[in-house]
Amino acid sequence: PSALINMLALDEIEIARPVISASPLLQDADLIRVLVETTLEHQIAVARRPHLSGGVVDAILDRGDAVTMTALASNRTAEISDAAMRRMVECSQRIAGLRAPLTRHPRLSEAMAEQLYQWVGQALRQSIGERFHIDDARLAPMIAASAQAAARGATWQGSANTGDPAERQEMERRLVDKLQAAGQLRPGLLIRALRERRLGLFEQGLGALG
Repeated sequence: PSALINMLALDEIEIARPVISASPLLQDADLIRVLVETTLEHQIAVARRPHLSGGVVDAILDRGDAVTMTALASNRTAEISDAAMRRMVECSQRIAGLRAPLTRHPRLSEAMAEQLYQWVGQALRQSIGERFHIDDARLAPMIAASAQAAARGATWQGSANTGDPAERQEMERRLVDKLQAAGQLRPGLLIRALRERRLGLFEQGLGALG
């Protein structure tokens, strides 16, 4: 029964993992609920689920968790749109773990590869160069500028509150909208947001529930 499958998906990770990974009864709304109400291990299991839909992919990106996004980048069967790929490539500037799986991802375009090329190490540049024709001379000034910005510490500071505040607020608004549309916006989300000190998500969720 669907209700039993959903209960098992929220259980301890040893029980939930095979259910999250393989049950055909779990719908997008159920997977999004797992993302917001359970542990990091559950979220990783969702990100690794074969043939993950575009809606769940967007929900993972809206949450912005580095470990879950890295697991998603390694999922070759997920329905990752060009827009979602661009978001992950942009996030890879601050999340180093994203870079290697994105370099090998089949959805990586040449334009995205050039952007990714600017902040990866020499080994990954070589890997990108084997897939795409990258003009080192043309990208050299941009690479140098990126390195100088990183050295000054001007680009990113930490992982929980990185990026432009307006962009973070918009990501949290989209996540709340998806949860509300799926009927999964519940007080438990607000409690989790407070525990993780994601006050922007708490305010968005509280406003929607109110």
